[in-house]
Amino acid sequence: MWNGEAETRKGTNHMELSQLLQALMGFLLAIFGFFMKRIYQQLQDGAARMCALEQEISRQKQQANDLEQRLDRIEDKIDRLLER
Repeated sequence: MWNGEAETRKGTNHMELSQLLQALMGFLLAIFGFFMKRIYQQLQDGAARMCALEQEISRQKQQANDLEQRLDRIEDKIDRLLER
């Protein structure tokens, strides 16, 4: 009977080790998932900021083009006035 108890203890220790490894793997997987989620969120935030910057640059280029066209029209009007 004593040998049976020792074998049961070995089996229990083996089971505890297996459960410990499973818990450790689960914990490491959760940490990995957390970091992957943070990296993904940072990429999304960066993409949103880049999109906002692209829109702002586009708006500023359009304003510059509008201003250039307005100045060209004013210059043309001044030239016509000077020709008279």
